[in-house]
Amino acid sequence: MAKRKKQRDYTKYENPFLYDRREGESDLHYYRRLAKQADQRLVRLKQLSEQDKFKNVTKYSYARAMRDIQGWSGYQATRFNTKPPENKKQLMAKIADMRNFLEAPTSTKSGIIAVYQQRADTINKKYGTDFTWEDLGNYFEAAKASNTDSKYGSSTELRAMAVIQANQDEVKKQIEQHKKKHLTVDNPRLQEAIDDMLKDRKLKVQQFFKG
Repeated sequence: MAKRKKQRDYTKYENPFLYDRREGESDLHYYRRLAKQADQRLVRLKQLSEQDKFKNVTKYSYARAMRDIQGWSGYQATRFNTKPPENKKQLMAKIADMRNFLEAPTSTKSGIIAVYQQRADTINKKYGTDFTWEDLGNYFEAAKASNTDSKYGSSTELRAMAVIQANQDEVKKQIEQHKKKHLTVDNPRLQEAIDDMLKDRKLKVQQFFKG
């Protein structure tokens, strides 16, 4: 009997205590250590974005880190490891920003896969869809940008996604014929979410079509 290939466990992608202050470590040494680690990770994420399945990785925690960096060092800044703030309160605030980035699941390749693969598995099982982790990563980032998730709630959004995917042939046909995209369901709230998703170009519903 052929030996079954062991599935990699992406849930063990980070040590939760890795970025705690070490015994006897000064504020400055702690700052410099985290800054170097954070900057190295930013570089790796940028390199990862050159791979086909990871083109959007800079939209996750990377984007938040860049906003924090520019808040500390100006619009042109791209790295955490600059002159530390002289004010201790500000120094600790910047350390907190670096920790937030380093501890974010989407700051590593394995973390990104773990977060969105888990979501994809849950959604596919619950709604009978076949989304990949890439689909979910792209969707949730787009949903944040368009604010649809806060408008309808994640459960309604996911049901709407499932309806769209289940009727992808009809939606494709409507797109090809340049018609207004429309699907009809009995639930008014779900209907509103579907209508919004089909007309919102930011969500790019075509990305959920298989084949």
